[in-house]
Amino acid sequence: MAHLHLSRELLNGAFNGERNLEELVPLVLQHLFDLCPECQRAFDGWRQEGAHTHLEQKTPTQELPFHAESSMKRIRAEQVIALERVRDLAAMPRDLRLEAVEKAPKIYQGAALGNLLIESSRECMPGKPHDSLLFAQLARAVLEHSVLSPLIGELYARAVAYVANAWRVIGRLPEASEVISHSRFLLKVESGSDPSVRAEIDKLEGLIRFYQRRFGAAERLLGRAIRGFKSMGLDQEALRSEIYLGLVYRDLGRSDRAVAVFERLIGCLETQEPDRMLLYVRKNLALSLCDLGRFAEARQELAALGPLFPLFGDDVTRLKALWIEGLVALGMEELDLAVSHFRAVQHGFSQLELTVDEALVSIDLARAYLMQGRAGDVQEIAAKLAPLFTEQESYREAYIALMLFQDAATLSQVSLRLLENLATYLLYFQRDPSFVFQQTS
Repeated sequence: MAHLHLSRELLNGAFNGERNLEELVPLVLQHLFDLCPECQRAFDGWRQEGAHTHLEQKTPTQELPFHAESSMKRIRAEQVIALERVRDLAAMPRDLRLEAVEKAPKIYQGAALGNLLIESSRECMPGKPHDSLLFAQLARAVLEHSVLSPLIGELYARAVAYVANAWRVIGRLPEASEVISHSRFLLKVESGSDPSVRAEIDKLEGLIRFYQRRFGAAERLLGRAIRGFKSMGLDQEALRSEIYLGLVYRDLGRSDRAVAVFERLIGCLETQEPDRMLLYVRKNLALSLCDLGRFAEARQELAALGPLFPLFGDDVTRLKALWIEGLVALGMEELDLAVSHFRAVQHGFSQLELTVDEALVSIDLARAYLMQGRAGDVQEIAAKLAPLFTEQESYREAYIALMLFQDAATLSQVSLRLLENLATYLLYFQRDPSFVFQQTS
């Protein structure tokens, strides 16, 4: 499958009769015969161990090439049908897709379709969480209709985990936490599950715990995911999990450890073809350097982003990089430059209707104005922010916090400490809309 790999555990399971040979056929067809290095190493190493040669009878794994060849047309046909099913669903109105799957279980079933929908859910993140949620829910429904097997069980646990992941990004953390616990239970039932699946669910649960500010659990889960991915030779997945671990360290106030993580990742990524991950890591390294007051180094990292923007940059990424340039200028007391950058970013986020990001950069703009002694401009920002959060009930806690800011600005009692606390609050609110602002003196 697109995200599963052949492993010695799977091979031994098939050899011992504990796993169904049908689970191996798609992996072999899609990976081994296409020279996937992870699968090739696992298969060659397993054969060199010679664990199967002492038996005279023909084992299922010895029959694997024959079964793979004879099943190739059928498996490819299933994949073609799965693609057709996805196209059919995409052509339907969104609110009718899940109902269509539920009403036609004999049409919408099977590992190929379930896996394709899971991968569609993955690809929608992080920019389209509602689409990701729908794809994951469709995958879950499809797999509920499928004949139970260890492979179907693993795919079902993954589908449930991606439902949880979508709830996380949408901001529904109670639902995300409940659903990921169900996925974890399903994985325990599948005691012989693929290590890469366990690592994947560790990563997704780690992100949910991170958003819940349960940093110890997040660090433990992400660390275990990294080790799991590395043990399977899934280096790119391990790198992605390390990025999240660096973000955990930042939120813990351990930006020195975050810098160490991001610098190590850059060393790894620079040996590969450039991709969007390198841009993301450099951006977060620059931000972590700002945390430590190392503004000159942060400016160098931002300069290194230049060649990556034409390849991988989008409007939001460019705005966030410019935002960090404003933070660098603020830290180096280049206040006019900081104000210019913050105002440009504020306008950009307003155009894109990214309300919380607009509020966050507005807080930084207020910091710059406060350092310039422009109390009137701080009051103007405070007066404009609270109304941004009146449209949705889920914004209620942020609205209350920003009204406190407006009251302080009216009384000319805004301090850098208040702005710092407000910015930290809005960052957490962006992940968890139920988070309540705690004013400190």
